[in-house]
Amino acid sequence: LLAFAGTFVAILRKSWRRERRLKHSLQRNLLWLEGAQQAATIGHFAIDREQGRMHMSTQCQQICGVDVDSMALADWLACIDAEDRARVSTAFASGEEMPRIQFRVHPADDPSALRWVEAWGKRSADEGGGTRLIGVLQDISERKAVEAELAEYRAQLEALLRTDPLTGVANRRALDEAALMQLSQTIRAATPLSVLMIDVDHFKAYNDHHGHAAGDAALRAVASALAGCVRRPGEQVARYGGEEFMVVLPDTPIKG
Repeated sequence: LLAFAGTFVAILRKSWRRERRLKHSLQRNLLWLEGAQQAATIGHFAIDREQGRMHMSTQCQQICGVDVDSMALADWLACIDAEDRARVSTAFASGEEMPRIQFRVHPADDPSALRWVEAWGKRSADEGGGTRLIGVLQDISERKAVEAELAEYRAQLEALLRTDPLTGVANRRALDEAALMQLSQTIRAATPLSVLMIDVDHFKAYNDHHGHAAGDAALRAVASALAGCVRRPGEQVARYGGEEFMVVLPDTPIKG
């Protein structure tokens, strides 16, 4: 009996040590996972559509600006920007796998703020025989801000590439693109297209007499006067080269 009891106690002690090691390992891995999620601003969630509830991790709560680990799905959807709400609701009700979707969220603790988030997930069976949507939610506000800055910079760069630096009107490159587009539309729609070629008279003599600064000012004045007369969509004033300007007037006959 003593030998049997000793063996039993040894087995229990070994099992207890093994359980403690596994518990510590699990706690350590959970801490690492939580730290990684905080660093990447990623939280996980589970949606039970039958009960109409959304269960959230700590990081997910911080992203959504709430301090509860479970809330009504309708209340969470109310935090989504009105323009994105229907699209998000449809994505959450989709098939087995929810595709990546980006949308805007107004945090519950600061409704005036706006955060961009990205979510994706997959349906999984729960212990009750139903299904849950298990997914992750990531705060991508900083990434969106950088993308917006890059887009603005790209637009400014594109504008510079198509603008004459002296006069501020379109340059030859932008003119060629606009002329080709308007010509193709004119042929397709069988509408008139007028083109004005404008040459500033005696510009060389004026430039030589008054100097290059005065000549540049004269060109800017001419460009400004022409641009002030072009108001309809598709019309464009461009500097063709030197003291020459060109105006493209779509859907404009000779009289116009």
